[in-house]
Amino acid sequence: MFRKVIICSSCISLLILCSTQMQAQVNVPKQVGGNANLFTKRVLQKNISDKSQSDWPLLSGILDQSSSTYTETWDDVNCRTLHGGAYLGNGDFGVHLGGNKHSLVYYLGKNGFHAGNDVAAGQWTQHILNLAMLTIEKSTGTDAEGPFKVTQDIKNAEIRAQCTMAGMDVQTKCFISDSINAFVLELSTSSGKNVPVRAKLSVIGNEYVTKKAGYENKIAWVSKDTHEKDAPFYVKGAVAMKLLGTPAEFSTNEKSFASLQFIIPADGSIVRIVLNAEHFKNAGSPLPQVQSVMQKISEKDIHRLHKHHLDWWKNFWLKSYIHLGDDIQKYWYNHLFLMGSAARSGADNAPGKAPGHWGPWNRSDDMMWFSNISMNYNGQNPYYGSFAANHVDIIDPYIETVKYYSENTGRRRVKNRWVSPTIASKIPDHCRGVAYELSFTSHGTSCGEGSWVAQDGSMPTNAVFGILPVVWKWKYGQDSSFLANTCYPLMREVVDFFDDYIGKQDEHGQYNVYGSVHEGDNWFTKNDMFSLGSIKFLYREMIVTSIKLGVDAERREHWQDILDHMSVYPLQQWGNSVTYRPDWVHDVMDGLTHAGGARNTGLMFTTTFDNIGFNSLPAYKIATCNTLDKGNMFYPQRFSGWQDSNDFGMMFVMAIRSGYKPDMVIKAIKGWKPELNGIVSQKSGGG
Repeated sequence: MFRKVIICSSCISLLILCSTQMQAQVNVPKQVGGNANLFTKRVLQKNISDKSQSDWPLLSGILDQSSSTYTETWDDVNCRTLHGGAYLGNGDFGVHLGGNKHSLVYYLGKNGFHAGNDVAAGQWTQHILNLAMLTIEKSTGTDAEGPFKVTQDIKNAEIRAQCTMAGMDVQTKCFISDSINAFVLELSTSSGKNVPVRAKLSVIGNEYVTKKAGYENKIAWVSKDTHEKDAPFYVKGAVAMKLLGTPAEFSTNEKSFASLQFIIPADGSIVRIVLNAEHFKNAGSPLPQVQSVMQKISEKDIHRLHKHHLDWWKNFWLKSYIHLGDDIQKYWYNHLFLMGSAARSGADNAPGKAPGHWGPWNRSDDMMWFSNISMNYNGQNPYYGSFAANHVDIIDPYIETVKYYSENTGRRRVKNRWVSPTIASKIPDHCRGVAYELSFTSHGTSCGEGSWVAQDGSMPTNAVFGILPVVWKWKYGQDSSFLANTCYPLMREVVDFFDDYIGKQDEHGQYNVYGSVHEGDNWFTKNDMFSLGSIKFLYREMIVTSIKLGVDAERREHWQDILDHMSVYPLQQWGNSVTYRPDWVHDVMDGLTHAGGARNTGLMFTTTFDNIGFNSLPAYKIATCNTLDKGNMFYPQRFSGWQDSNDFGMMFVMAIRSGYKPDMVIKAIKGWKPELNGIVSQKSGGG
């Protein structure tokens, strides 16, 4: 089903509130073996209707306007997050552009390319790794001032760049195939002179990885393998590179790089660099495979890959669009491009395919927060907008990771009481269900080997955050098979835990729950806002889905009783107004001025857990608006909120659902300054 919204920017509140259930078309990537057609094929999304195709001219223009062009370089040397330069991805393999005005560096990354036993990282032995780098630079000559321009073309999922090498203009265009993990880079010059260029394929890493590089049969390659000893898993990665259109000379350092020197012809003809990247888990090196792909690839194959690539993205964009008549819509399109590049549904979505904090764009081996998946909202936050945008299945790789963790570690954390002492003190004997850590790898494996008890941050709500987008996939997609086989079993294990953890009513007939609105045992207390909001969401959805499936009828009365007799939300009076507060211990300003900002007051419960909406009690909506005002969220130095960091994906929807002034919301959104690539990335928080 196709969806479009045409709305003026002054009515953006209606757009944000709009979350009608839709059945999304399914994109099923699939690798097909055999040599008859080496590059067949991940299957495209189901064909979009003729009606939707007729919208393409308008949508095409909007996408062109939403694409970003920049003329300044960004700091890729010290960057350990997703910042700055243009990027590409096919849901598994990613490329992030860095470098300077005289050389281009393409950082190559893969979802799930994790170290497993890097003791240098301490207890966080499992962390994401950079796969390799491709540097394009002059081979001889002297640099001189000249033009520099990069365009992040989101319509065609391409990066176009213009820079100066050896004093001469060089133009490049590149894309990542949506059929296989191939990166194609075209180079040409309009200088009227031959340009001497070197393409250097390099690999980095400490003593806990094995690096190799070489050249064979006109194919340059590098490999990077993590060590197997004492590791919960190991990965082996490789990249092979080939030059088409001109001869090349080869040089190598066997442990760090392989390079090709060649000439970009003066006549303006195109030279192509194509590379194939892959990694395997708990298996041999993919080096023979990527070398074989490069041996067989031809110009004809590249044209076929490019056509399939353009068709894939056209189908992606035609699933939904918005037309606001205002530049504010650029946020929507660029974020959707980010998600479509980072995650894909498909038959190969085993654990390890989910994007971590920085997706497949990992430019170093020491990315912030190890590029794992955080369970206290960071890991789910990027998906929130994709459901209403008719891209329900982008979440699929994440779901496989959560399932694996729940089955292999989540249950053991409860059984073995591998939880913070604060939570352990409230867990009864023989407690059922699952408990989640604050974060784990995209493989669903624990960074602290499961037994690192403090790694849950005294937040039992991690598990509810973890399954929240799984529930949303059911609510928006209405796939009964998915509900019965995946969603409901995950929900039931979480509710099993909370049934036992909450326990019986107190002497006043009230149910109570203990948790924290921010990491750390100093926030752990009775009836915090995160726990209250998550409990109302969880039990409400358990009742609805159990009725839908016709199961657990005998438990519904107890679930409803918990909903009916759970503690009320903590409120605080400020003169003639009322605000929320984090819990019954902490003052609202404790939350607003701490390193979590407005969400520490509990406002996250409004949107993230679907507890405030158009039909909510006016008093709750007014309290939300008052809390936003009290927090002065336009204050630019505040750690989190309207103008900073992690709350970008949540705060505006909280405001709109509570009836906050739309003109103020639009002002707050426009106050954000996207990165050069058009994306609003974290500034001082968790991605």
